[in-house]
Amino acid sequence: MVVVLLFAALIAPYFIDWDDFTNEFEIQASRVVGQEVKVGGKTNLRLLPLPYLSFEDLQVGKNNDGSPLMTVEQFSFNAELLPFLSGQVRIVEMSMQTPKMNLQVAEDGTIAWTNPNEFLVNPQQVNIEKLNIKNGSILVNGLVGERSLQVENIQGDLSAQSIVGPWRIDVDADVEGIASQITVATGTFQDDGSMRLKMDLSRNDQPYNLLLDGPVKLENNALSWNGEFRVSPFVKSQLDAMIKPVEPLPVLSSGSFQATPSLINISEYRLDIGSREDPYTITGLGTVSVRDEIYFKVQADGRQIDIDQLKPSGEQLDKPSLETRLSALHEVLNRVPVPSGKGEIDVILPAIVAGDTYIRDVKSLISPTGGGWAINSFKATLPGNTAFEANGRLGLKNGFGFSGELLIASRQPSGFADWISGNVDETFRRLKSVGLSSDLTITKRQATLENVELRLDDAVLRGKLQRLSSENGQPAILAELKGNRINLDDLSAIYSLTQSPDQSKQAHDLNIKIKADVFEAMIDDKPFTAKGMDAHVQVKEGTVSIERLNADNLLGAKIVTSGRIENILDKPNGNMKLTLSADNASELLAFSSQFLGKNT
Repeated sequence: MVVVLLFAALIAPYFIDWDDFTNEFEIQASRVVGQEVKVGGKTNLRLLPLPYLSFEDLQVGKNNDGSPLMTVEQFSFNAELLPFLSGQVRIVEMSMQTPKMNLQVAEDGTIAWTNPNEFLVNPQQVNIEKLNIKNGSILVNGLVGERSLQVENIQGDLSAQSIVGPWRIDVDADVEGIASQITVATGTFQDDGSMRLKMDLSRNDQPYNLLLDGPVKLENNALSWNGEFRVSPFVKSQLDAMIKPVEPLPVLSSGSFQATPSLINISEYRLDIGSREDPYTITGLGTVSVRDEIYFKVQADGRQIDIDQLKPSGEQLDKPSLETRLSALHEVLNRVPVPSGKGEIDVILPAIVAGDTYIRDVKSLISPTGGGWAINSFKATLPGNTAFEANGRLGLKNGFGFSGELLIASRQPSGFADWISGNVDETFRRLKSVGLSSDLTITKRQATLENVELRLDDAVLRGKLQRLSSENGQPAILAELKGNRINLDDLSAIYSLTQSPDQSKQAHDLNIKIKADVFEAMIDDKPFTAKGMDAHVQVKEGTVSIERLNADNLLGAKIVTSGRIENILDKPNGNMKLTLSADNASELLAFSSQFLGKNT
């Protein structure tokens, strides 16, 4: 009898009426999965050594517009024989070739699959030990704001103890064009309509891992998800196994979230920066609205942060040059993920400490924009009791730089000068206040300040300042300034801010144009004053040249020049036409005799 049954099992598939079998399968499968199933291609059956079924061109369910919820190019599975004969379906291995899921979200946030038909079989009797997914894709249309979500090139495995869970999914996929790794584990479907869902997500373009864990349930046929989240950096072993564009920052974030189709609420979060033994902690809350467009708002409050604790062990902080500070800032900012949606982050910190630097009352309101950050507002108190405010756009990576507005007001200029450059020009010690407002543009090779208003006590200068650097030659400073009173010592003091302690005073080429109602200088410890000054001076590789030198009243004389004299302090060369007129030239001659002697 056993031999006869086995022989019948081998030859039976050749005598099966596949049309009747396919129709019956469509009916039964529709009730098993809770959606209408249609087979458009070939069907194959084998009973030994394991029951095997293969279908081609499957369509599952329908959206409101009549399109299928899911299509499968080829579907096949192996089941255990004895449970199959006893009425229980225990699937050993299942394969889906090119499954395509097309989900359309209704205005109320529901999708067709959240409203299944009646199950014919007990869903707890359907067990899937392994489902292999090859070249799958998911398209979600009708998200709020007429957005869509595209997941392609899905490769991986799925298993389930029953249709109602627990499930486990491990796949690699391209999420919106970004290669990602996704692991999903669920609990069992509960009587209250909820199911525990744990999702582990990482993207190849970021060295961080996102973990979400909490119950998912239907509320008014719309999905909601409440739980905990955790964002952590990859460890070294993970980085070695994966190619990441940047090293992760030493940060760890965790908190609680509540998500619906229109709103994600982060009721609380904690951001730990630095070592796990003694981290710097920021706390706050946030919301993400997805009703019309993705828009988030995050608030962050922290205690005083010591940057030294975030530096690698043994690394010492000193007073770096401007280029070093910009390079370090560039490196850190490139490692901070920029959200793709619109929104704003509101940060409040009482102080930031780094070496001997103490920055107080830090307040910042920033937004992501075009792969960078919009600095809507930034305020802080810098060393030297210096108020600092800025707003504008901060670019990242190859487009690194800043373009916006700047305001600096210092009531202790010498302390500010010592912090920014390590140099304290004597002029700064006598100044009581220094203020600067301008439009600022910074790139890797230049810093440009336009519409400058520079206040040095009661002196007000306006114009343009620019610093250019190159890989091979000396950096250059270009200045066009005019004001009610310009003091040469003041200009020298401002220039000293561009230099680090190890630089010489000839560290820059200069191109200076000044116009002043009153121009003051000390020459050989003697005061020198000119009124109605208009001058253009260049310094290149230590050589001083005069392009123009005009004055309405220079020691009692009016002077107008044209031409050019190069290397005026060493070996003068060139020609210059000079027109001099004075009612009394004695003061000018007496001053000139100090330098020209017998030639006067």
